[in-house]
Amino acid sequence: MTTLKPDERQDALATLGFKTVLEVSSTEHIILVPVSAIRPNPHQPRRDFPPETIADLAASIKQHTLQQPIVVREIAGAAAAPGGPGAGPAYELVDGERRLRAHQFAGLKEIKTVVRNISDERMLVLALIANLQREDLGILEAADAFCRIRDQYANGKIADAIKLTNVKQATAYVYASIGNLPAPYKAVVKKSDLSFDAARMLASTHDKAQKNLAPARFQAFENEVLADDRKLTFADIRDIHDRFVPSEKSKSSPDSSHKKTSSMDASASPARFWKDDKTAHLEVNVPLDPKGHRPFHRAIKTSIEALLQSIGAKTVHIEF
Repeated sequence: MTTLKPDERQDALATLGFKTVLEVSSTEHIILVPVSAIRPNPHQPRRDFPPETIADLAASIKQHTLQQPIVVREIAGAAAAPGGPGAGPAYELVDGERRLRAHQFAGLKEIKTVVRNISDERMLVLALIANLQREDLGILEAADAFCRIRDQYANGKIADAIKLTNVKQATAYVYASIGNLPAPYKAVVKKSDLSFDAARMLASTHDKAQKNLAPARFQAFENEVLADDRKLTFADIRDIHDRFVPSEKSKSSPDSSHKKTSSMDASASPARFWKDDKTAHLEVNVPLDPKGHRPFHRAIKTSIEALLQSIGAKTVHIEF
C-alpha cells in the first residue's frame, strides 16, 4: 500500500488542522498512566494484532523500555475508566494500540503517555489516517478506512478523500472498489489472504460481472467465487475473470477491431517473455505515437519500469 514520507504525512494531517499523533514533541509532557485506566480507541480500523508480534514487542519493551510514548485523550468522569470508579483518570487511546497491548501482555502496570485534547471528530480522522499509512495494515482495513474518510469527511468524493489522506489516485480508486464489495466477497479477501493486486482484480471482476452477466450466469459466477471450501489465489481469480467476464475484444465491432490492430503488425505477439542463464527478458509491442512525440515514449518507459520494479526486478533496461 501507499506509504508516505514523514513530511508528506505531516502535510496530510496538517490539512485537517492537527499534528501527527505518531511524533511526540520534545516540549510535550510525558506522564506514567496506569494501563488499566486506558480504554481502546473505538475508531481503530485495525482489527488484527497477531499474538506473536505483540509478544515480541513486549519482550523488547521489558528489555529496553518503551521508546515512543502512546497518545491518549482524557475522558470526563472516572467511571469511564476500564477499572471503574476510583481507578483514576479515564483515558481513551488515540495512537499506540500495539504498545498498549504489549504492556498488558508483559504484565506492566504503567505506560509512558502523552495526553492531548482531541475532539470526537478529530479522534476518528486521526485514527483512520494514522492507520491508513501503516505498511502492515491489511488491505480490507485500509480500504474500509479510506471509504470511511470518503463518506464521513469528504462528501462521498474520492478526489476530496485523496486530498485528506495523500493516497495516490490509483490506489485510492482500488481502495474504493474493494471497500464497496459486498460482505461475502470481503470475507473471501480475508479468508484467502489476498494481496493488494489479487483483491483489486476480484473487485474489478465482480463489478464487470455484475454489470454484464445475465442473472443465471452471475449466480454461477458467485457460486464459484464464494464457495465455502475454497481459498482463492491470484491465478484463480484471473481464471474466473477470463471464463465469466466478456472481453473488450468480443464486445467491439469489426471495424473498431480492425482500427485497433492496424497500427501494429497484425502478426506480432503483444508480449513475449523468455529467460537465459542470467537474464529474464520481456518484449512488449507498443503502437507508436503517430506524431513521434518522445514524451509518449518516455511515459511508456516509466510505466514499464515501475511495473517491473514492483515485481522485484533489480535491474531494468528498456530501449525503443
